[in-house]
Amino acid sequence: CRAMFNSELLESGEGYNVAFPLLVMRVLPSPALGIMVAAMLAALMSSLASVFNSTSTVFTMDIWRHFAPNASQQQLVLVGRAATVAMT
Repeated sequence: CRAMFNSELLESGEGYNVAFPLLVMRVLPSPALGIMVAAMLAALMSSLASVFNSTSTVFTMDIWRHFAPNASQQQLVLVGRAATVAMT
């Protein structure tokens, strides 16, 4: 990428931080560009799902169980789902 776009990367205010998007936009044909965008969005969605799952688990098991120590498994699942909905 540096060999192909070095002058553009140096002229932009962000330097080499824009190297990958510039490479994708200039080198890939349109169908491959769509597939790349879809793959990046899928990776983002996967990461967000992991964060939501982890955060709801931490809330349910560490915080909610402190206030309701005798809560049943069904109640804990319900609280975890509600925590996930509240985050979105």
